[in-house]
Amino acid sequence: MANPSTSSGDLWQKAASALDPKTIQDLNFAKTGARNVVAAALKAAEEKRDAALKRRYRLTRRGKPDIIVKDVMEKIIHYIKRFTAVGDNVVQYGPQHSALPWAAVRFVL
Repeated sequence: MANPSTSSGDLWQKAASALDPKTIQDLNFAKTGARNVVAAALKAAEEKRDAALKRRYRLTRRGKPDIIVKDVMEKIIHYIKRFTAVGDNVVQYGPQHSALPWAAVRFVL
């Protein structure tokens, strides 16, 4: 069980420090803040999708169909939006019980 005297800011900092340096840099905590990580992840995925579209990135495999990176990024963006929408609706109906776990899930996204 979490220590009630621990502030939520300390927990965010502890969780962020557990990530590898490349992930921290990609999420850019300094500019986004802990609560906007999902928005930052969504923005990063959209930027990567746009770059893949512009440069027409493909991964070719022997004997298998090519993987079009733009399509994969669009699927990731779709699922981030869908998952956050479902979670936000669940929190709306039971905020006292679901707010803290949902905040953790959004942080992981």
